[in-house]
Amino acid sequence: MRPQRVHAKTIFVLALLAAAASALSAQTSSVPRDWRAIVDRPRKLAFAVDTSKTADGAKWIVLVASYEVVLRAPLEAVAAANWRAYERSHEVFSRVYRSRVLSKSVDEIVTEQETGVKVLGLSFLSTAVFRNTRARPAPGRVEVEFSLVRSDGSLRASAGSYAFESIDGPEGPWTLVRYEVWTEVEARFPGQAGIMRTFGPADLEDVLEEFAREVYLVARSL
Repeated sequence: MRPQRVHAKTIFVLALLAAAASALSAQTSSVPRDWRAIVDRPRKLAFAVDTSKTADGAKWIVLVASYEVVLRAPLEAVAAANWRAYERSHEVFSRVYRSRVLSKSVDEIVTEQETGVKVLGLSFLSTAVFRNTRARPAPGRVEVEFSLVRSDGSLRASAGSYAFESIDGPEGPWTLVRYEVWTEVEARFPGQAGIMRTFGPADLEDVLEEFAREVYLVARSL
């Protein structure tokens, strides 16, 4: 079988994300100097959409993205909201139509979700199972990784992470949120990649803004 083809620019963005993650993990703090500029304002660090084809001729679209935002809430509230969102994601995120928990432990949760994106009269619906794992690699930092377990065929691969880091500063508490995702979706109609390039950044910003609302809801209850 011929190996899957992924365009050079997608490989380049993946390499950038990997290099950035490696550099950040080597630092005591990864908080940007201008973090006040992204309080409640998601910032795009990387975004790319490209196409690929498997040996059987099937066409896929690869999306790679990385965003960051600072929320006006303590780390504990952000991490709790993230974990709670997996349990009730259909109530938190507008693009999730249905969700249920398949299994759960202290730091691992497996969920099934039906998600959809509707743009310009076209829709892309997907049902998939994801495994989410949580770790606390250092004081003041929580990391969550997610990966695809199986799908209805609409996703070939999908993985990503959240990193939450407490920020020391006046007028706090503050938490830096970094979100990274890599996903490979089925190419279902002409122009789909172009639509994803055009509307994808705003869609991912909406995801982070909806997450922020959940964080502030949880923070008020703590």
